[in-house]
Amino acid sequence: MNPSEHDQRLIDFLHRLKRERGRAATRRRTRRDHVPTLIAVLLLGGLFGALVFLASAETVRQVAFAHHSRTVEATIVEIRHGEPVVSLRTEAGEEATVLAHGTYRHGDPVEVTVRHLVDHPEQAVLADHRWTPWWALALAVVVLFGVHALWAPTGIRGGWAWRRARVHVQGPEPGGWTPRALVGPVAGATLLSVAAIGLAAPPFARGGVPSLATAPEGLVPVGVAAMFVVGAGTVVVQAWYHRTERVPAARPPRPFRLVSGGVFWVPALVACAVSVIVVLVSWPLDALVEWEHREEGVAEVIGVTCRSQGRGSCAEYLVLRYEADGLTYVEEVSGDFAPGGVPVVWDADDPTRVRVIG
Repeated sequence: MNPSEHDQRLIDFLHRLKRERGRAATRRRTRRDHVPTLIAVLLLGGLFGALVFLASAETVRQVAFAHHSRTVEATIVEIRHGEPVVSLRTEAGEEATVLAHGTYRHGDPVEVTVRHLVDHPEQAVLADHRWTPWWALALAVVVLFGVHALWAPTGIRGGWAWRRARVHVQGPEPGGWTPRALVGPVAGATLLSVAAIGLAAPPFARGGVPSLATAPEGLVPVGVAAMFVVGAGTVVVQAWYHRTERVPAARPPRPFRLVSGGVFWVPALVACAVSVIVVLVSWPLDALVEWEHREEGVAEVIGVTCRSQGRGSCAEYLVLRYEADGLTYVEEVSGDFAPGGVPVVWDADDPTRVRVIG
């Protein structure tokens, strides 16, 4: 007897679900499976927490400069690591020299408009500074996870569908299920959620937005709170799975649209490729590029810094101060230390691109 169109669609759906879920579709869950789940929560939760921290820090700074700042005229006196150092007059009438976050392009006017925090004049940004939209990355992770959870064969909805199909054919897991089984997961999810709130709320209650803008490391608990939220969600999903496997299924799950795994790994490969390209086109590979217009001079060595190379080793970089077109520049480059000064060459169109001669 040939199956009906509806039954055939269900059969095709379950075959694809089983094929793309792999081993997870052919065996029952054991206690040892909690270990990889915990590792996944720590890794994914840590990544999400880091993005939440970056988004929170940038958002707090943006809000602080939007509502707790004063706009003043300033003069650029130095370019330090690509950002301008400006001389300005504070609300108290005092002259101050501070680093103003923003991008200065060679040839732009040195007379600029900046905003500085009223209670923290050392915190300043150029008036036209563009804030990094870290929140977009965190939102993209949430959207991608949501699509995966709802439509991917290995997502949460796919896991539920396969469990219901297995229960429909083989019967529920032994031991059954009672509402009492919810006590542990509900208590665990509640504790994790309370801990998340307890971590996220105090930084804002103690310091306020301007203080957090000056010390963004105070927002680290917000990133940790995001990890706790991921943990609480995992506890809820596992409790839902536990119930799904132990309650009889009179009907098989309804088929739903499955999205191919390529939707997820292709963007990941593209992101990795973009990251590699960014690394390759940035310094120190830039030291190998010949500039169309360049100028030479002598730079003063004002310090030596160390950049970590992993495994406890580091490479020494010279902190140089030099002048180009009437402005003082401070940059870090690799080279041998020489008392008094070292000969350097820089791009005439972008003096921040500099390297030691020889």
